[in-house]
Amino acid sequence: MPHPGCIPILLHPQPISRCIPVLGHYLRRQQDPEDFIREIKSIASDPDEKYFFNVSDEAALNDIVDALGDRIFSLEGTHGYNESSFELEMSQIGFSTHLLEDGILFGMVGAYDWDGAVLEESQRGRIVPPRKAFQKEFPLELKNHAAYLGYAVSSLRLPGGQQLYVAGAPRFQHKGKVILFHMDTMGAVMVVQALTGEQVGAVWGRGGGLMAAPA
Repeated sequence: MPHPGCIPILLHPQPISRCIPVLGHYLRRQQDPEDFIREIKSIASDPDEKYFFNVSDEAALNDIVDALGDRIFSLEGTHGYNESSFELEMSQIGFSTHLLEDGILFGMVGAYDWDGAVLEESQRGRIVPPRKAFQKEFPLELKNHAAYLGYAVSSLRLPGGQQLYVAGAPRFQHKGKVILFHMDTMGAVMVVQALTGEQVGAVWGRGGGLMAAPA
């Protein structure tokens, strides 16, 4: 039997509030942000040093997002020795789909710590590339949590007959990325071309317009 004191806690869980006041608007206008900061601190969970992030401008949000991503994944991920990670547990297969000549290409934005991936179901069988298949384009050291590869998927056939797959990762480095690649029956990937967004917030690869011909 659970301890009686645990029941109220389970019935009334305390939400965690992480707050990020962005002071760029105030600083650019030489306005005092103290009242604003005080109000945001009152919303954030205690202690402030853990749940309150004070940033001077919008660009600093990139580092905050990466830090929060690491913290959340370490809590929710599957744990091995001194590590935590998701493989395909949160894949969201079918977030996007594309009809192939003999099957379907699925986007899996939640695969591999939300870096994302694709899945092919066709006459060739079910093909799922391993985590390492896209590591050259999405290096682990760049902390690409939530790149969302597979947010949009498509394909094209070159004049010589070769079929290429196209997949978008709109949250890569907060700019977005589109890759054109060949995938064999073992899930090995050869990237033909990679296109990256030019500015923060570009969400390159989010939707249509993936049919880019390789240079």
